[in-house]
Amino acid sequence: MTLEVVVETCEDALAAEAGGADQIEVKCDYLEYGLTPTVGMLGEICHNVSCDVLCMIRPHARSLVYSSHDIAAMAADIKRAKTLPIKGFLLGCLTSENLLDLKNLEHLKEEAGALELHFHLAWELTKDPFLSLQQLVALGFKSVRTSGGNGISGQAEENTSRIKAYAAYLQGDMDLYLAGGITANNVAEVISKTGISNVHSGSGVRLPRTRVGAVSKECVQEMKQAITHTSRLITGI
Repeated sequence: MTLEVVVETCEDALAAEAGGADQIEVKCDYLEYGLTPTVGMLGEICHNVSCDVLCMIRPHARSLVYSSHDIAAMAADIKRAKTLPIKGFLLGCLTSENLLDLKNLEHLKEEAGALELHFHLAWELTKDPFLSLQQLVALGFKSVRTSGGNGISGQAEENTSRIKAYAAYLQGDMDLYLAGGITANNVAEVISKTGISNVHSGSGVRLPRTRVGAVSKECVQEMKQAITHTSRLITGI
């Protein structure tokens, strides 16, 4: 059971941690669904929180198909971020044929070294998401975010059957994080229907509840309480 909160600023990160977030994902330009943060902001956040920190690695919002220059920039960003006390990276890249870009993912994995790799929602846009899950397990990815098959436009609440199928396919070989329209009002239902208690939350813990809102300690607390309560009901612990 992990609550991961998207943050852009140190104030966001402090509010997320104070509200009970287990992990934060640091990015910039959340309006574009997140790009690589500056090393300065990442460092300021790392030095002011004690929860686990993931760093988004995404060089631009034009495409998920990256040139050799883009990959070089991503590798350089990983190298710089590794000097900070972070747990890992959230990233992803595809080919023009809508497949995982395995060659470049392997290259970025080598650059990350012992740090964890997590895949964002882009894997759901591939031709065969189940094959993509298998390939990510083989590459050693720690987790993926899922909205149930529609990437960033997906709403997990509407795709619980698909999410449950992903979980059954993985059989615990890689973690799934619920993403896409998750709020304190619907998280219990989605967890109950899918059996997944890892939650990736962005707009759902912000005020206003949009990508331009700031992370709210109270909203994070409400989300965490709902996740904890539902998980205990399911597990009996």
